[in-house]
Amino acid sequence: MNMMTFFCFLLISITFTLFLTHPFMITMIIIAQTIMASIIIYYSTFFSLLSYTLILTFLGGMMVIFIYIASISSYKSFYKSQVYIFYSFLFFTPIMSFSLSKFIKIPLPNYNLSSMNLILSPMYSPSMFMTTLFMSILLTIMLIFIVKMLKLSALPLRTK
Repeated sequence: MNMMTFFCFLLISITFTLFLTHPFMITMIIIAQTIMASIIIYYSTFFSLLSYTLILTFLGGMMVIFIYIASISSYKSFYKSQVYIFYSFLFFTPIMSFSLSKFIKIPLPNYNLSSMNLILSPMYSPSMFMTTLFMSILLTIMLIFIVKMLKLSALPLRTK
């Protein structure tokens, strides 16, 4: 697959979130967007650590949000509207025909390897040591704070 196909799928999934009302489907669309964004980042930078860190961070956060929404949302069925489906297909048809056309060539920026090395410095290099240390201390403090806060309340998320 080329980059335009991934951008097209990402655009389609972004517009799908405008028409969804159920929190589970919105969560699934955001997870799909995260996977597509990490694939796009990997193909554009050829640096797998950045895309891997992005997908692990987003999916970890989405799991927490998914569990929270599952515990507080009611057991309602999915709402399908024919009007939303019609408008979404009306919106997607020109986008798909434009992006998948073989006659239209959109040039992507041409990066050479020397500019990539300047953009992406190694995560644990000596110049990034203080930033990495600050982020790890901040995440540890936030984790301890959240665990203490949940332990103090010890209440269920959903009350009847």
